[in-house]
Amino acid sequence: MSWREFYNRLKELERIYSTKLILSPEDFGIYRCDEALPQSFRKFEKVSVRLLAPGWMRGEMLGVARDRTLTVIGAEGVPIGERVKARIIGTKHNIYLARAL
Repeated sequence: MSWREFYNRLKELERIYSTKLILSPEDFGIYRCDEALPQSFRKFEKVSVRLLAPGWMRGEMLGVARDRTLTVIGAEGVPIGERVKARIIGTKHNIYLARAL
């Protein structure tokens, strides 16, 4: 069965059962944003970060500074809730990467 046949069959079942089967992003409240959030940090900037949780990879911690979440590398052994000084080493698409000093 090709995709065209599959979608035609779904349309037929929608008519029979009066239920929407072909969904779009709008059905979930998803929409495209016209403008991005402004950058809160610049590369090589020093910031004070409050650590909140362990990161995704070993040696990483998640922290917050200026109402933005940062991934802090090299902060293992520092208790959650503590503040550490860090230098921003990457800012791409509002995803911030910092290294603890």
